[in-house]
Amino acid sequence: MFTLPACHSVYALDVDSERRIVVAGTRAGTIEIVEVSDDCPVGEPRRMRRLVQGAPVLSVCLVGNSILASTDTAGRCFTWQLSDDTAAPTVCENNGSIVCSVLPADQNRIVGLSACGMLLWWNAESGTLLRSLAVPEPPSRLAFVRLRSWPTQNALVYPAAGGALVVCKADGSGVDIVSAHEGEFYVIVADDGAIRTIGAADGLLKTWTDMAAAANSPCRCPRGIVSGDILSDGSSRLLLVNEAGEAVICAQDGDVLRPQHRLEGNYYRAAHGPPPLVRSTLDQQRRSDRAERLIVDARERLEARPPQDIEDLLGELTDLGFEYAALAIQAQRAAQQEDVFGELYARRELAQTLPLDDPRCVSSLRCLALILERTWCLSEAQAIHARIEPTDTTASSWLARASEILAGDGWIAESVHPIPLLIEVATVVGRPFTGFWLVERAEQIPFSEGTLTGEALAGKYEQVKAEKGSADLPIAKARKIWWLSERRARQVDVVTLENPGGSAGPQARPAVWILSEGLQSALVPLVLFDAGRASADGSWREHNSQVRSIYEQLSEQSVASEWPRRLHQTLNLAVQRLRNHAQWRWR
Repeated sequence: MFTLPACHSVYALDVDSERRIVVAGTRAGTIEIVEVSDDCPVGEPRRMRRLVQGAPVLSVCLVGNSILASTDTAGRCFTWQLSDDTAAPTVCENNGSIVCSVLPADQNRIVGLSACGMLLWWNAESGTLLRSLAVPEPPSRLAFVRLRSWPTQNALVYPAAGGALVVCKADGSGVDIVSAHEGEFYVIVADDGAIRTIGAADGLLKTWTDMAAAANSPCRCPRGIVSGDILSDGSSRLLLVNEAGEAVICAQDGDVLRPQHRLEGNYYRAAHGPPPLVRSTLDQQRRSDRAERLIVDARERLEARPPQDIEDLLGELTDLGFEYAALAIQAQRAAQQEDVFGELYARRELAQTLPLDDPRCVSSLRCLALILERTWCLSEAQAIHARIEPTDTTASSWLARASEILAGDGWIAESVHPIPLLIEVATVVGRPFTGFWLVERAEQIPFSEGTLTGEALAGKYEQVKAEKGSADLPIAKARKIWWLSERRARQVDVVTLENPGGSAGPQARPAVWILSEGLQSALVPLVLFDAGRASADGSWREHNSQVRSIYEQLSEQSVASEWPRRLHQTLNLAVQRLRNHAQWRWR
């Protein structure tokens, strides 16, 4: 708090929040420039400079970093060079009328509102009058009239006599007049794209989003408010000054503006806060600082043993507008918990939240591509690689080759992730889940009697099956098929055992993988899950749902991981006969 002597009432204020400078114009005709630093004790701001205007000051405004504009009741408008303590003020050209409020138009110009109803534009350096425009006259109590900027409408606004609101294009190209209040009003506050007006006579607060529509539903507030602004603490509360000189902090509660706290002292005349753009910057900084603290807290909770819940922190991050940070932490948590689907969801959302040229987006897309690759959505992974790492030929060539193989029928995929998860990922990505998937692989059975081929095993199996009258057993088919594992593709010799009925739907399918190296061979019994193919006239969502349901049923019945006993016996007999035949041949 900065106390001034008697008869030094302050009606004119401006604030530079970045430099923490306050400029106060007094009724005694002086202008006080004080600095309020972070380490300054309460009640002891540092006076930087005192300027003598010579008549009661009506308005002050800082223009850039080095110029101050001021007006007084004698009809004078000055600009002061703050960088030169010895220079006299520059007198702005004027017709002698009282200018009740001035405002920076840009870095080189100022605009003022005169009591006789004129908007005046000056060069801030030279004081030269650049333009004037006739407008409605302001109310009679000139010390409370403030010309305001409405950035989103590129307009200037001020209260006119009789409760009218005047909106003028910033370049002076057009003027609109709206009946805003019953009786006089003085307070106009710019807030997040809208403006609020407060009627001194009718006790109503109104919010205007543009001039094409009427004000939103009014809010009841105390009568007699003559000055006010929004607090810069991010709370959207208002600091209001009434005719009695009381300063009160108020907050909106439904359709009522309720007092929350009365400031100590009396005889307040003006309330002034930073302009909307500065207030927005301050609010963004506060939110950034809070978000940084939340991110640190979330990571500390994740690193705790056991990890602690972070949902409240993620929710607050999202509310603050840091959804990307919340999603990045969700992805980190999912990766820590080995929740592949959770990480996939977070990475996909994160990629849609950030622009592609953001380094955080590239990093997240790289992780997303890796998840898609490991869950066998290879064409989708390839598309991401092509966007973010076009020079990585190793990854792109593998993905291109494997994607081409997956587009056909002759392949078996060996995944580190469970099949239900792969089905869920395929559904989220938007593709049908098809093909052969390894479910179970038994220990390999040596066949040291020579080289064994798939055709020989399939033929001997069918011979044994016919001799035993077991036509209901699966039919053996020898295949040359691609075996896909992580970043590896090779062709292998496989005998699949297919139902005689030839069902094309999802099903468990026994198979034998034949390994041959020189004159040595081995057989590896397999259980595959054949996901079938999506019908041309059906939905891939319905197909994936059916595939998952059938897989879960097979798993519950242990069919998805075990061979039927008769099939096992028949195949063993076929292998034994092949052994005997090979041994007889070598005698």
